[in-house]
Amino acid sequence: MHISIFDSDYFPESILRLKALQHLHITDNSFDYLPDSICNLVNLKTLNLTGNNLIELPSSITLLENLEILILSNNNLTSLPDNIFEMENLKEIWLTGNDKLDQDEINSRIHIYTPEDTPGNKLEVYFWK
Repeated sequence: MHISIFDSDYFPESILRLKALQHLHITDNSFDYLPDSICNLVNLKTLNLTGNNLIELPSSITLLENLEILILSNNNLTSLPDNIFEMENLKEIWLTGNDKLDQDEINSRIHIYTPEDTPGNKLEVYFWK
């Protein structure tokens, strides 16, 4: 199942009941939060939150065990959850256009959370301003 939502002032929490949802694109809206209950979307593989006004992410986002692609470009993020780079299946995280994020701090955390002893676990981080 794939859902795209555009031009909304709030996160549509009714989506959180769609347990089979695999791809969610909520882009170019004006909401500034993501509910903790985002972790209810246990089958989510792609989460695209480009172009919203997100300031931070709930730590519960790291409970999305099947998440492979997380696109957070063009938000107002000031930080990321502590263990976001520990997510086992996360292959891509897009951080472009989050000018308040400290790229050096993010890069140092990537090295910490990308263990050498996990062959084949490659995380690509896209981060430029």
